[in-house]
Amino acid sequence: MVDLILCEYGPPLEPGDALDPVVARGPRVLLNAGLIPSLSAAGVRVFDVSLVPEADCGSLQRKDLLEHVSARLASRVAASIAAGHFPITLGDCTAAIGVCAGMRRLEGRRAVVWVDAHADLNSEDSSLTGFYGGMPLGALIGKSLPWLAAELRMTRFCDEENVSVVGVRSLDPYEGDYLNRSPMARVECAELEGDASTEALARISRSLGEAGPVYLHVDVDALDPAIMPAVTFPCPGGLTLESLLVAVRVAASTGRVAAVTVASFNPGKGVSAGVLGVLVSLVCEVASLCSSAGR
Repeated sequence: MVDLILCEYGPPLEPGDALDPVVARGPRVLLNAGLIPSLSAAGVRVFDVSLVPEADCGSLQRKDLLEHVSARLASRVAASIAAGHFPITLGDCTAAIGVCAGMRRLEGRRAVVWVDAHADLNSEDSSLTGFYGGMPLGALIGKSLPWLAAELRMTRFCDEENVSVVGVRSLDPYEGDYLNRSPMARVECAELEGDASTEALARISRSLGEAGPVYLHVDVDALDPAIMPAVTFPCPGGLTLESLLVAVRVAASTGRVAAVTVASFNPGKGVSAGVLGVLVSLVCEVASLCSSAGR
């Protein structure tokens, strides 16, 4: 039973703004593209569809808006899990922080599979732009946005040895250096093709450990821009849809995926019937694989 959460927030590209309204429309565009009947056709039963935030937050400033949205997401995800449902959030990468805050009461050592063209490991000090969308994984490992973590009562979601970053290929100097020193498992795009995938998938499996809930994050810019051009920061040399799903299957095979985010569709960039079809297919595949495994 899936609860679909539409997070209508996008971190602003310009420091003086509170919201990127185009990115914020992305989840609603997917819903209007026939996502619910497509999920049903894939055998995924949707119990509830909800919006976060529930009302206009136009008066909130940049920092306060992210805090409000993250807190509302945490509350919604926690309620979904408590009801025995499977929350799938559509939004941007910062949604990961609120979703994981909603998972924090689950017992066991937590793990993350982060599928993304970008590592999103920056802090407010290391970031070259101040863009919040480049910081959520850093927040999950306790290295970024401490004020937000404190508000959500989540100092650190998981340890670095229980994180896999998959498809990452566009790194700031700080992020590249950090990954080189970190115990996080890194899987390159080419490693998920053909026979090369066996060892790469084993690294993901080891990072997931043997117990505890798993958070799966899929940023659609992990896909090659030839397949998915509708993203804010396209990066060549990306995954095929099938190679992305290879990584998803490893996470799903644990039966411990407790929540999923599919992130960062930008309806202002290259939207077509074909692009929408890929996005809907991706959400359906991820939902089908993860919501049924272990349930």
